[in-house]
Amino acid sequence: MHSRFLRFVDTSLLLAAGFTVSGVPTAFAQVYEVEGSLKYSVGEAHIPRFTRQFILTVSNCAWAIRLSSEDFDGAKYYHVVHAADSIFYYTRFGRLPPGANFVNNGTAVIEKGDAPVENGTFANYVWAGLASACYFGQRTNAEVRPLWLVSDKSSTVRCSVEFLDAYPFLPKRVTYFQNAGLLPAPFDGGWRAAVIQVGATTNMGDVTVPLKFTYDQHKPMANARTSDDVESQMQVTVEVGSVTLTPRNSTTPPHADGITLIEERRLGVDGVTYAFSNAVLPSVPEKIALDRAKALKAASGAAATTVPRRAALVVFFVVSLGVLLLSMFRKRKPSE
Repeated sequence: MHSRFLRFVDTSLLLAAGFTVSGVPTAFAQVYEVEGSLKYSVGEAHIPRFTRQFILTVSNCAWAIRLSSEDFDGAKYYHVVHAADSIFYYTRFGRLPPGANFVNNGTAVIEKGDAPVENGTFANYVWAGLASACYFGQRTNAEVRPLWLVSDKSSTVRCSVEFLDAYPFLPKRVTYFQNAGLLPAPFDGGWRAAVIQVGATTNMGDVTVPLKFTYDQHKPMANARTSDDVESQMQVTVEVGSVTLTPRNSTTPPHADGITLIEERRLGVDGVTYAFSNAVLPSVPEKIALDRAKALKAASGAAATTVPRRAALVVFFVVSLGVLLLSMFRKRKPSE
């Protein structure tokens, strides 16, 4: 293998060389666990806002990230897991405030995907530097999901990646580029929107991970002359405290503690929610979710057919009124 992978790796070459599709040597695949912290800061001066602790477990392309939430009293912890083709976002509430008008102890969002989105947990930043080898290794072009918050979760941006030269071949440097056409010149062709930069690395057995990396998100400068005139908008710094190899695979879906309100997004219908109690979140949509999705689709179809019917009635009324007026006009004209 080359000592460096620039941009994206051709997975067919990896297969021919005895590697898995994810770019991970089959002989080295093992479960590793990382404990550390992340610090969120804002502005060019990197003013600190909060710090969270995390535990990450990676097993091939599956991963699980559990984060503390000392900075937010409403949440006890966050648990974000990628298993099979789904991502589970679980939030366990803290102590319910007096007079709270809800009884659930947490919320969960389940959707299809292989890269976490920004949703306030900050799990996506931990993932990007410590668990994204499969995702970046499987890209067949330079289009990836952005790490920042976007309204359309299917949107992608250009990206260039340089990889570390040891298993699990995590990114060494990632540069994200904002899409063209969003701002006038000089940013009409896009701009460098964010950079992930790894500092020192450490290893445990065959596993090599960053000891520290930063995610620096940029914004265009007000007096910019070129598309390179950007400044820091926010920064997330991740520091690793320990790395261990473990036979224990904890990348199964999160366990819901108490009553959890689930939003099921894997069925292609918005608004599928239901209550769930004291069990591992469902790896496949449950019957109650399937039934509600079916009902929502039926209601949506009925609404869609009602609109044309109403429109037809309006057209019929207008045409009928026109014919009536024309008839009255013709009847009156000879007598005038």
